[in-house]
Amino acid sequence: MSLLAPKRSSVLPHAGLGSRATPQLHSTWIALAILVTLTPTLAHTPQNGDGAEIVNTALLGGVMHPPGFPLQAWLDRAVVRIPGVEPAWAIALLGLFAHACAAGLIAETLGLLGARPLARVLGAAAFALHPAIWAVSVEPEVFAPAHAALAAMIWIAVRVSRSPPERIQWRSALGVGLIGAACAASHPIAVAALPALAGATLASARRREGRVARALVLAAALLAPAAALYLSLPLLRTSSIWPDWGSLRTPADVLRHALRADYGAFSLSAASGASNLSGLSVLFDRAWSSWLVATGFLAAGAVVLLRRADWSAARLPVFGTLAAGLALLAAARLPEQTYAAAVLARLEGPAVISGALLAGLGCDALLSRLRARSTSGLVTTAVALTIAYWLIAGWREADVSHDTTLALHARGIAAELPDRAVYVTEGDVETFLGIPAPSGTRFPISGPEIAPEWYWRDVVPRLEPRVLQPGVPVNQWSDFLVACFARGLPVASTSSTLIESSRATLELRGLIFVARADADSELTAESIAAAARLAPIAEALPRLPARGHAFSRFYVRRFARAYAGAAEALRRFGDPALAGCADSIADALNHGADLAARNALLRSFEVRCTRR
Repeated sequence: MSLLAPKRSSVLPHAGLGSRATPQLHSTWIALAILVTLTPTLAHTPQNGDGAEIVNTALLGGVMHPPGFPLQAWLDRAVVRIPGVEPAWAIALLGLFAHACAAGLIAETLGLLGARPLARVLGAAAFALHPAIWAVSVEPEVFAPAHAALAAMIWIAVRVSRSPPERIQWRSALGVGLIGAACAASHPIAVAALPALAGATLASARRREGRVARALVLAAALLAPAAALYLSLPLLRTSSIWPDWGSLRTPADVLRHALRADYGAFSLSAASGASNLSGLSVLFDRAWSSWLVATGFLAAGAVVLLRRADWSAARLPVFGTLAAGLALLAAARLPEQTYAAAVLARLEGPAVISGALLAGLGCDALLSRLRARSTSGLVTTAVALTIAYWLIAGWREADVSHDTTLALHARGIAAELPDRAVYVTEGDVETFLGIPAPSGTRFPISGPEIAPEWYWRDVVPRLEPRVLQPGVPVNQWSDFLVACFARGLPVASTSSTLIESSRATLELRGLIFVARADADSELTAESIAAAARLAPIAEALPRLPARGHAFSRFYVRRFARAYAGAAEALRRFGDPALAGCADSIADALNHGADLAARNALLRSFEVRCTRR
């Protein structure tokens, strides 16, 4: 038997909810180790549109997109007030804390089932170091608290199920209800906790004495906190113009928001058809490269969980959550594009939690069959090497501590945006991130769809009072552009197709296109000058890994477009040598060339343009 294997009597599988079982100490240390190890990978700036919304609503006030995420919204509002700490980093740290708690709860659940310490470490690491889950837990996002609530629900379902009926008290029902409320007030993926909630509820009802009272306590603990949190959403609103989703004033408004009515209720599908990417295919595509050895442990754990009677308490929570998680991924679809796979991978949490538990059970089953210490030592070494591989392989993909691409992109827009121009966009990143301005953050108008109605009624007239007045209807995007040009205002955007109009000509200026009635060409001397001015910002761009950082890779291409445009303009002006330099910069940005070589080209281009 392995030296790491404890005596079975020390596990206390039938401990009540209030007891202090030995495995708790180990799980706390596992969670703490994950928290300390992954802290250096925390983001200092938002990494996507949702992250920008999370940070800005915490700082400025406002309700986040449906369902509003009230539990995290209030926590975010508190942590950004910590003096001397970057707001985005503070919110990311909150997510990493929840991530570490989820890993610790996975280890604790395995401990309740009698798993050895080595198996518990493997299970916790399989979840914590999964690249997609790791990455989403070290940036401003809304998934990590949901993962922690889901892992807690599985843990308490197993704990109550393994307790003798005479040990089940009202505190058990209270714990189940409160954790269920946390699930309900977090991300919609926490709906995958329903099987575990059902298992915990049924287990709590095994004791006949006081069954009705416990049911009432569970229902009250489940519904009252969740309802109170959602009803508090209007209190998050301030006088801030944006971001603030909708106009929530009445309980009916809150209910529509919580049910995601703007998105089509509980629909997880953005589109349908053969050309769309499924979340399930993304999971299976990455399973081998992300988990490698763990897939064998996972399969073994699934088989043994079905066969071992002493593990029966985990069947419904683990298999039910796995089935629900896979169903969510199958329902989630996006058109194939640069960052589609990365967005869908963010929904893998429930499936990964269940898979990590099965991997831990499979590892423990293998250890239980090995009697020789030397053989157990080989397994220990193999598990240690596997965890080391996960850590090393996932670090570059999940480490966002130096990725400030989106913030640099915003600075680049601000540097070239004409003072009189109306700034518009079609992407969530720019919509919620905005750009730095002397008076504070400036947010663009989001198009081209004139929806939802409240945005154009309540938000646009306040963001751009020069164009729209309160009560003036706008039925299509072209009407908005016509209103801009009729008032003699140029329109600027990072998307050329968004502002195309017969009334104006587009001119490329660095990261943006400017539509002006008096312009006569897309590529001008100003296109070259803007690319030269952009060089110091482009030098600060990080070198991105082949995997992960999907939104950053997308926006780096905007920098490459600026230099490709400048190169074409230089050829038109008869300067092929400098055009070649600009082309080399564009190629280096598109293909992730060595930073030193790329930045040398940028400095050379800036100097030569200045002398030109």
